[in-house]
Parts: sequence; structure tokens; C-alpha cells
Amino acid sequence: MAKRSIVVNQKQYFLPDHIDTQAYLDYCDVQDALDSVTNYRRKHFEQMAQAVCHVYGDQFTLDDVLAPAYGLEPSQILTEFAALEFYVMERVNKSVEAITVNFTKEA
Repeated sequence: MAKRSIVVNQKQYFLPDHIDTQAYLDYCDVQDALDSVTNYRRKHFEQMAQAVCHVYGDQFTLDDVLAPAYGLEPSQILTEFAALEFYVMERVNKSVEAITVNFTKEA
């Protein structure tokens, strides 16, 4: 599985091997708030960007992400936010595969 990364201010940051559970729960809170929204507002966008910062272990700040000169473009923030769930599910699937392999070896 390739390591997920993001470039902020010309520096590459990698998603930690261990995603903090509280950061993921904060991400889930933002996702829940977005479920009933048809148009994103400033607060939603900032919440998504902050969730990305937290899941990446706060290696960069919200100000870094939003900086006009070196931050991320809106499309990058939206894409990165959406990709977080896929990344977590990919890890879940790998874990389930490992359990399945171990279970079938025991049988």
C-alpha cells in the first residue's frame, strides 16, 4: 500500500502510519455535518481543511493549508478530505484479509 502524502509549502508530508483515533472522530464529525449540506460554506471548508491537518498529525497548520502563496488549492483540500475515508477503509480491508488468511490457515 503506497504511503499517502500531501505537499504544503513545497514540503511533502506523509500520512502517519498510526492515525490518531480522536483525529478520525473529528473527521467523522465534519463528515456528519456535511451530509445535510448542499452547498459548502466557509465554515465547512475550513472544517474539512482542519480535519486534514489533524489526520496528518498536525504536521502543518490550517494557516499553512489556506495560505494563498503556498497552501493548497480548494480542489486539493476537497480531494484530500474525501480520500481520508478511502484510505481508512483500505487499511480495514487489509486487516480483514490478514485475519481471513490466518483463519483459513488454522482450519
